[in-house]
Order: sequence, then C-alpha cells, then structure tokens
Amino acid sequence: MNFHSFHRDLRPLLVFSNFDIKKLDPSFNEVNLTNWQNSEYITKLAKGYYTFADINPVSELLYFAANKIIDPSYVSCESALAYYGILKMEDSITSVCSIRTYSYKSDYGGFKYHFSRPEYMFGYNFVKFNQHTFKIATPEKAIVDFFNYNPQYNTRAKIRALEFDKVILRQMDFKSKLKSISYSYNNQFLDRRIRNFMNLFL
Repeated sequence: MNFHSFHRDLRPLLVFSNFDIKKLDPSFNEVNLTNWQNSEYITKLAKGYYTFADINPVSELLYFAANKIIDPSYVSCESALAYYGILKMEDSITSVCSIRTYSYKSDYGGFKYHFSRPEYMFGYNFVKFNQHTFKIATPEKAIVDFFNYNPQYNTRAKIRALEFDKVILRQMDFKSKLKSISYSYNNQFLDRRIRNFMNLFL
C-alpha cells in the first residue's frame, strides 16, 4: 500500500490505529509507519494510534483521540473544565474510563485516564466534530470527577487557590445537579470538597 491510497482510505477516520490499518490491509508493512513519521506525513498520538500530520491538532481532535485510545471513556476533569472555560490548568488530555488507570505520552502532550467503576460512567455529552463525535463530561460531572480524583484539594484555601472562574460558573446554575452527582458517590470526603467548592464559587 502506498501513502496515497493509505491517506485516501484512512483520512476520514481522523485518528487511526494499527487495528484500522490491518483491517484495511492485513499484509501492511509497519515499517511504513516509521518512515512516514520520519517524513512528517503522519504523527503518532499514542502507542498504536496516529493522525495525519496536516490535520490541525486542535483540542477537539485530541478529545476525539482520547475517546478512541481507550474505549469506553469520556474527557473530564481538567480537560473538560478547560473546554468550558471554568479552570485553566490542563497539562494533558484527562479522561475517565472503566478499564484501568493509564497514561500515554504524545507529541501533543499526553493522555491520562482515571479508572472509574462502571456505575459512575455517566454525565457526559456527545459533541460533534468533523463528522465524528467525542464524549466530554458535563460541567457539573467534570467538577465532581476533578475533586474525586484530586483529593489533595481538601481545604477551602487549597480550592480557592485553583482560581475557578466564578462568573462562568454562576451563569451555569447547576448547583442542584452538582449536589446530586456528588451524593451518588456516597463519599463523605468528596461531599466535603464539593461543599467547600460551592461555598467559594457558587
């Protein structure tokens, strides 16, 4: 398979894996992937996952990639909060998944996954992007996920230092939903962190 046919057949996927390639051409020589990376035709996102180098690596593409690298998963925590403009502290694409805690290094930063029990895999929206969709937590679920996976923010002083955007948060008016989601975890320490957050920013 030459690069022209490879590009034609796989570009519509935006993000493709070794499995996608082998499904298209079982005899594909994986040395081509290394050569095409060196020639800057494709970019490796994570182990076994790639995109084409001429595709603009906007956040939405990386969120879509995160969903595909581990499935099922949804973007949440710092990444979802940054997406909504609530909190700017994103250093990698952070997701929640029901498989395992894991992290991948990438030319675009990295992909980080927090493990969740299946019953907590809820509270996300489907967002359309280039004829595809990606899953991202609602603002209230992203906040609960953030405090669930970051127990170090256990005092008002530490939470205040995070500098959440009060104006955007108060426009969203989701206090009751936030309480309901937090309550469903049946975790008194998480509840306390959420109450402190609400007292400071809502």
